[in-house]
Amino acid sequence: MGNFFGVLASGPIADTFGRKFCYCLFVTIWIISGVVGSFASNLYVWLFTRFMCGAMSLGYNNVLSVFGTELTTGKWRAYQGYLFGASGWDGGVILLGLLVYLIRNMVTLELVIALSNVPFLLAWFLMPESPRYNEKKLLR
Repeated sequence: MGNFFGVLASGPIADTFGRKFCYCLFVTIWIISGVVGSFASNLYVWLFTRFMCGAMSLGYNNVLSVFGTELTTGKWRAYQGYLFGASGWDGGVILLGLLVYLIRNMVTLELVIALSNVPFLLAWFLMPESPRYNEKKLLR
């Protein structure tokens, strides 16, 4: 359910506030939800945080795919879908299996998964804003 709502929300938010802001916002909310969820003692709190993690994970992946499409032209658009989205997702699924095998405690596992997204916050400083969003902002 979270993935469904995350994809639906990411488009309008990214169009209104910019791809960079939306991406960084979703990663930040994902980290906070993951940390809160790892310490949740109530089932409903844990379900809500898992919903938010699902929404933010696919939402930021959607924004990143659109961002990559806007930065590339011609024949490279076919490759960008894999480079900006699928390769990270596939690598994460493979790494998750290894993490589950190595970390047997669920609380620690959820905390490691949530905090593994902290390096993506460097996008606030390293990622440029989408050219299409900048153009749209100038035309207002």
